[in-house]
Amino acid sequence: TLLRLRFIWATAAGWVIVLLYEIAAVVYHTPAPVLINNNFFFIGANLAGMIACYSMEFFSRRAYFLNHLLMDEKDKVASANLKLESRVVKRTAQLQESNKSLSREIAEKEQSEKINKTLFAIANALNMTSNIDELYQQIHRLLANIIDVTNFFIAIVNEKERTLYFPYHVDTVDDD
Repeated sequence: TLLRLRFIWATAAGWVIVLLYEIAAVVYHTPAPVLINNNFFFIGANLAGMIACYSMEFFSRRAYFLNHLLMDEKDKVASANLKLESRVVKRTAQLQESNKSLSREIAEKEQSEKINKTLFAIANALNMTSNIDELYQQIHRLLANIIDVTNFFIAIVNEKERTLYFPYHVDTVDDD
């Protein structure tokens, strides 16, 4: 037990010691009551040592085996975590791309709705406005919802004479 010998060697050593004592006791004529008393002690101690050695070896081997199982499971968990992390990264990238695509679609639809509302409002202004100058101002105001109209003009093309006429313009640089 103290030397942590393997069970078989510890048992053999213990029984050899008992056997040597028996030989010495017979050779030196040890009285029977002392021999019986000492045999009881030696054999009991030997059996206790055998049980202790067996238990230590059993639990040492068990701990070794369980430690190897634990290391194998840790490796499996680490591998599974790496695979899962890789899948999470890929899926996150896919979802981010989908989210960007959906955001673009939503922005395009919102812009399309703004354009349609503006065109509808311009068509409505065409039907409701009797003064052409007021119509130009309304068109200018309505288009401001969808485009930058800081510098804005309305041009009328005369294809016959190949000329442009600007009945309405707003220019932040030039008043003409």
